[in-house]
Amino acid sequence: MCGFKDLSLYLDRNTAISEMSHLRRVLIKYGPRFNDKGYFHRYVYMSNRDETITKALIELDSGDLELIDLRSVKFLDRPER
Repeated sequence: MCGFKDLSLYLDRNTAISEMSHLRRVLIKYGPRFNDKGYFHRYVYMSNRDETITKALIELDSGDLELIDLRSVKFLDRPER
């Protein structure tokens, strides 16, 4: 398991999530948060001595912040294939 020392976030709680038009809407496709929706904030790089992994920081509609595996995130503003 990879660890990380510090994850500093600033989220303006005075702004409604619907007013944050710069955040992309996402759907969680796999895992324990299956079919949850939320907003993509940023990529987070987590590393230990031997490896680095990338996760997506997602603010779920419930208000929880989760680090989600990239393969589980689908951006909803992309056209269907």
